[in-house]
Formats: sequence, structure tokens, C-alpha cells
Amino acid sequence: MITSNVINRTFRLKHGDAVGTCFTIDVEGRQYVVTARHVVADLLAGGMAEVGILHDGDWKPLMVQLAWLAEEPADVAILAPEQRLSNPYEPLEPTPSGIGIGQQVYFLGFIELAMLSPPGRVGYPMPLVRQGILAGILAQSGTTVLVIDGHNIPGFSGGPVVFKPEGSSEFRVAGVVSAYRTQHTPVLLRGQETEYSVAENSGLVIAYGFQEGINHITANPTGVEIRAD
Repeated sequence: MITSNVINRTFRLKHGDAVGTCFTIDVEGRQYVVTARHVVADLLAGGMAEVGILHDGDWKPLMVQLAWLAEEPADVAILAPEQRLSNPYEPLEPTPSGIGIGQQVYFLGFIELAMLSPPGRVGYPMPLVRQGILAGILAQSGTTVLVIDGHNIPGFSGGPVVFKPEGSSEFRVAGVVSAYRTQHTPVLLRGQETEYSVAENSGLVIAYGFQEGINHITANPTGVEIRAD
């Protein structure tokens, strides 16, 4: 069962025409917003910009500053918000420590449906929760890539991939959902292959680790300071 600290840290985010998912983390007494790089691709370092967070059925503005942007092909961005979104008494540790091949993982996100608000989260929609198995961990240009045997859908980009280490009851964030891997299936005409093909969801979810980003914001803190209610 997904715990409230994961649900209450996951939000629907909009920037320009791009809509995806984001989640909050707390590092060294400051709060940050993590999402997929491609959702906020045109944010510039050094200046404040506006994103939208879905609340009460409308996009409420949130001013953010780019705190860290992963180098391609990694698909992760960390934003420093002007105000915190989550309560600090519901911590969620951002680390892949303890994850292993074949382990069950969960990933959260939103689609184009009106979702109910869970208790204690008035006005914010509840994310959908999907599950899979960590099929592999790859190194790509110095970046950790998590390959998940699961079924991702549009709208989950930027959502958290969470897991429970063996012997622990607490979830940790291992990575950020990027996209699903496609496979091309030929189009048949009267049983014969044509020159056309259809891109289908292969059932593999691609997510990226962001330990480098954690190291960067620890050394260069810009997030909003956490103050308990």
C-alpha cells in the first residue's frame, strides 16, 4: 500500500503546453520540486519562472527557479519553489539505496480524468498508482537508468518511482519517470506486412536516477526553507 507521504508529495504540473507530474523532496532543510526535464524544457537557469500546479480544478501559479538540470539523455529537472507544497512532517527520502533487480516498485502520475482529493489533501487530486518490477539498472553517459517492467501512460512523466528496501516499512524515491519504450509493429493488409508500422507500448518504463542532482543542491542550496506548521 502506498503511504500518505508519497501521495501527498505528488502533484500535477503544467508548464506552457506540457503537462506532467512532479513531486517534492526535502534536502538539508529545504524543499524542492522534481519533475521530468522534457516537461519544463525551456526553463532557464538563474531566473524565476511560473509553472502551474493543479488545485481545485484550476492551475494555480507557482514561481520556481531552476536548481539543477540533468544533462541529456537524462530526463530530470529539480526546481526551487518560492513556497513549499508539502508538509515536512511527511518525509520521503530521495535515494536508490537498497533497491535491487527484480524488486517491486511503484510509480505515480496523473491522466486526463477528474480525480478525488484524498483526506488531508483538500483541492489537490490524488495521483494514480501503478506497479512494476525493476527489470534492470543501466549506466548511460554517466547516468543511472532504471528499466521497469510495467505499463506507463502519458501524463506520468516526472512522477516518482518508489520502493521499500528489504526489511523496511518506509518508501524511498529511486528515480523519475521519463517515458515508456516503444516497439514498432508492422501493419498488415490481408495478412501481409505493409511498409507501415504502429508504435506500441512495449511494457518497459524508463526512469532516471538523480543522485547527481541531490549532490548539487546539497552543495548549492536554493530551495525554500522548511518551516513546520
